[in-house]
Amino acid sequence: MIKGISLEVALEAFSAYLAENGRKQSRVERYNYDIKGFL
Repeated sequence: MIKGISLEVALEAFSAYLAENGRKQSRVERYNYDIKGFL
């Protein structure tokens, strides 16, 4: 990850990217939950 970017900012950007590429909101939320659990 790029230094200086918080996890929350990165997840917000990742969520926007997924939504723009047609992922359902429930799937985006699941990915975020999994990432937070992993870290």
